[in-house]
Amino acid sequence: MLLMGRIKEILVKFAQNICVDCLQEATQCVRELSSENHHHFVYNSINHVLERSSQSRKQAGHLLHDLVHGSVISVESYIKG
Repeated sequence: MLLMGRIKEILVKFAQNICVDCLQEATQCVRELSSENHHHFVYNSINHVLERSSQSRKQAGHLLHDLVHGSVISVESYIKG
């Protein structure tokens, strides 16, 4: 449950303050998660924003894109999530 709380904290913080520093902070937080849990982050990111505003969904999409593009999350973890 601690992991899920950390994931939600990252998502909420990022969604509230979309900026370069926030993206860097979110990226660092995801890096601190074990790579074995990256698919959980992807899964929970999508579920967290599913019924939220289109802006929240776009922000989550940009975050996931940047994480995959920057090789923070592997394509395999992204697909699994």
